[in-house]
Amino acid sequence: MHHDKNQVSLVGTLSEDPIIKLKSNQRMSRATVTLLTSRNTDNSAGHSSFAFFEWIPVHFHGQLAHRFSQQRFCKGDKLSIQGELRAYDSDDEKGRIKIYLEVSAIEFQLLDKAEVKN
Repeated sequence: MHHDKNQVSLVGTLSEDPIIKLKSNQRMSRATVTLLTSRNTDNSAGHSSFAFFEWIPVHFHGQLAHRFSQQRFCKGDKLSIQGELRAYDSDDEKGRIKIYLEVSAIEFQLLDKAEVKN
């Protein structure tokens, strides 16, 4: 069965330093970040009522992970990421189904570097 992949574009801030695992075989390399995104929600009158924040796990694979690691990104950096949205589910301790979302990155770009605090 063929599944179309859900293409997404995200802009957000790294909520923590990246986790990078580089291997000599580049295909096995991985980098993972959590991107904090925000958007305003509209109330019934069409006015912005509050900001909605989401923490989205983003995974980089293979050569893209190597390229990502060379940029030395850190917590607070603002990135633009294009990728494929993936969803999976799991049962919690009470037997309820929880749905998880993550992004498999295809491309990225630094938009703003976080200030380094001494």
